Amino acid sequence: MRSLIIRPIQAGFTLVELLIVVIIVAILAAIVVPQFTSATRDAQEAALDANLAAMRSAIELFRGQHSGGVYPAGVAASGGTCPTGGTASTAAISTAQAFMD
Repeated sequence: MRSLIIRPIQAGFTLVELLIVVIIVAILAAIVVPQFTSATRDAQEAALDANLAAMRSAIELFRGQHSGGVYPAGVAASGGTCPTGGTASTAAISTAQAFMD
């Protein structure tokens, strides 16, 4: 007579299968991460270009409205001491800021 031993079905993955999946995920990550950092760098460069274009526009607008872009005497004369000698002024920045908004 045959002995009928019923083996329970074991569901799960073998160690080799899990290792293959981990290797595939690592390869995909090695491909995606450099592309992501490149996209981040490209976005930062695009933001820089946009900021520079806005500053150029503000300077051109100021130049058009103020007789060829000559700073007012109050802006040119206001300032402090520059660490390298000479004078430093932040008034020009606040004046240009009005044209950037």
